[in-house]
Amino acid sequence: KNLERKCCCLQKNSEKNLKKCDFLCKNCKNFHNLNKNNDYGELDLANVKHIHFVGIGGISMSALAKLALHNKKIVTGSDDNINSETIKNLKNLGIKILKHKNTEGVLNCELLVYTTAIPKNNPDLKLALKLKKPIIERAKFLAEISKHYKNIIAVCGCHGKTTTTAMTHCVLKELNTTTHLGGNFSEINGNLKIGKNNFFLTEACEFNKSFLSLDPTISVVTNIECDHMDCYKDKQDLENTFLEFIYKTKDFVVLNHNFLHLCDEYFAKNKILTFDIDKKCDFWATNLKEINGCFCFDVFNDNFYLGNIQLKVEGKHNVLNALASIAVAVKLGIQFSTIKKELENFENVERRFQILTKTPFLVIHDYAHHPTEIECAISTAKLLNQKKLVTVFQPHTYSRTKFLFSEFLNCFNKTDELILLPTYSAREQYIEGADSFALFKSLSDDLNVRYFKDIKDCTNYLLKNTKQNDMILWLGAGDIENYAKDFVKQLN
Repeated sequence: KNLERKCCCLQKNSEKNLKKCDFLCKNCKNFHNLNKNNDYGELDLANVKHIHFVGIGGISMSALAKLALHNKKIVTGSDDNINSETIKNLKNLGIKILKHKNTEGVLNCELLVYTTAIPKNNPDLKLALKLKKPIIERAKFLAEISKHYKNIIAVCGCHGKTTTTAMTHCVLKELNTTTHLGGNFSEINGNLKIGKNNFFLTEACEFNKSFLSLDPTISVVTNIECDHMDCYKDKQDLENTFLEFIYKTKDFVVLNHNFLHLCDEYFAKNKILTFDIDKKCDFWATNLKEINGCFCFDVFNDNFYLGNIQLKVEGKHNVLNALASIAVAVKLGIQFSTIKKELENFENVERRFQILTKTPFLVIHDYAHHPTEIECAISTAKLLNQKKLVTVFQPHTYSRTKFLFSEFLNCFNKTDELILLPTYSAREQYIEGADSFALFKSLSDDLNVRYFKDIKDCTNYLLKNTKQNDMILWLGAGDIENYAKDFVKQLN
């Protein structure tokens, strides 16, 4: 009872005072410090032989599991979906995958790594607590892994992390980075590229403030915008957390110029490199020209002209992503001719404006699930000059929909038709008035919008009503990718 009274959900700012314990709060259902073996500063991975990953099918978890296997650890894992492509790939590498009710992995492991995406009543976690096994959250484990590298390059931001990380990997190819990516990238045949121990390149996610676990040598901040507000008190708390991450950076920070005003003037002058479009700053692009949705632009470092780049990936936002990667590479001594070659050959990460088929009409899937990302994806799609644009959207989490409800009502204006699917709840419980149907009821009468509870009804409608030269844009971060791919199979 004393512990529960001290829990962060009942007493403000008291979590820092919690002692190490085996404690699951009954009020907020969160694990707090889990057990006395979780003193992360003293975790010695070198002496850990067997690691068990709970939720191993996640994009980051699967990469970390592969990295642990490369480091000669015995790796097992559990996941609800043991038939996914990610799980099949892990099995092919020799990793034993177990259902959550199979206790073998927990009983034999010397360290359990879990992701916050799994429910807190997960049987593997409960058993590990009971057995007093050392337990560590994914972000903390990532931070421990990163300590084995001389330089840590961490890419954060509410949008564009994965693409910017992938671009940075390409322009730094000659440095042979070890790259941990939040998406599957053909350049590295997946989500992990094992390189040398000099540079560790990783995404740094702001969800649950997990990126604060890292101690970056170099950081990239693509943007700072309200998202994951179930983890933050307000916008100020979000901005302060990003600033904390920025100030932890040892060497230099590559920052979107629009957010420079948030930083301390001395730090900004000495450690920050800014990037933007048509604004003179440290790295900036100008003379943009659009060709079939892709952009050509001139690049300047201050007032010095570096050269011209023609991207083959669609969207103006990718000019900003490219500029961020250029800034890192130039600062690390990479020749611009090399940077230009890599960026002009760069192809999108999976689920980032991914063209699934061009016949009998264009079908694209994009990971966009925030209003800013949605508006950007739709604007990019309109550049392709198809006859009609149909957008199919699956909202991701009730809390995001609730906090950004008014923004969601205004981000679909450029689409010709909108179809809403039920909300992908992820880790959350239902919130009344914050689901997909609530959006449907509140959207403007001027917008051509439909709601389908069943994906089969949605698919049948699309098959009957989509014509040649039309375009279907599937948007969302949940399992809508599977719906889009199944739809293409039916077309074929």
